[in-house]
Amino acid sequence: MTAVLVAVGTMLGFWSTGDFTDKSHLTLVTDRVGDGLVVGADVKYRGYRIGAVDSIEVQHDGGQRVDLAIDPEQFGGVTVDVVPAYVAPNMFAGTGVELIPTGRDPRPVHDGQELRVAGGSTSLGTLTSVLGRAGRLTSTLGDPEVYRSVDTLLRYSAPGVHAIGDVMPLLRQIVADQRMTVTEAMSDLTAKLDAIGPAVLPALRVVDGALDHTEYLDQPSGLRDVRDAVDGLSKRLVVPLGNILGRNQTPLLALINLGLDLGVPVVMSLGTIPRAYTKLTSLIRATGDAFAVQDDSKVRLLVDVLLAKAPQISTPLLSATPRGGRR
Repeated sequence: MTAVLVAVGTMLGFWSTGDFTDKSHLTLVTDRVGDGLVVGADVKYRGYRIGAVDSIEVQHDGGQRVDLAIDPEQFGGVTVDVVPAYVAPNMFAGTGVELIPTGRDPRPVHDGQELRVAGGSTSLGTLTSVLGRAGRLTSTLGDPEVYRSVDTLLRYSAPGVHAIGDVMPLLRQIVADQRMTVTEAMSDLTAKLDAIGPAVLPALRVVDGALDHTEYLDQPSGLRDVRDAVDGLSKRLVVPLGNILGRNQTPLLALINLGLDLGVPVVMSLGTIPRAYTKLTSLIRATGDAFAVQDDSKVRLLVDVLLAKAPQISTPLLSATPRGGRR
């Protein structure tokens, strides 16, 4: 009974894995296979499992032959333009082969066909790939040059950190004492930029025209002519003007003082005109409000008498009976 059960279990195991089913074979000849690819790994096409890796053989020229056992029912969908990608469903699972069609040649493969393909790509999801890249990263971080760079950065950044610590209280006080919010400042800045914007293009045209008119400087004699012109202007205008100012310093100083004595009062007087005009307008308006027209078409002057501090005057006035018998 034990022997019978073992035999039946073995046959069921082979049957469940498809060993009793006829398989179609496809051979991939490549210069490199994925990390961790072993016999029995899954073979997938468009994400669906269609077979398994039957054997991996290393050739004399360094290439590798990977024999794929594929379900005959799924074999017809595989085309000759497929390229292998070595992937794993998760980090700790074994590496499998994903056949990816490129669309360049839609001809289907046939049983026993041999395809020479590139090395393919290895997914980052395999444990071997992750450990390999982590090893390269740690080797880079462990380089003595990296430690020296970090030490240099820390040594030279200390003064900057102290400066920032000293500046932050000042910035905090500025924020507390601000008279204008950031929104208002940005709004004012936008308005100023809008006002300046129309003048940008004319200014650029002026600069462009000035550059166009300085083309003569590119000539061999252009710079020499400009230098001679500046020297001549200095000798005939600047130097004589300086001599005149030097010889007549005292009269010019007296003339400047006289101009200041006359000009400053005039300017100050002109500056008071707007305020005086405003006060005059208020005075005229208040004068018009003081004269009221009554029902009898007579104009009366309205006077407000403030006698709160003088009761000895206000009491007799309030107690007096006006003509007509009414207080």
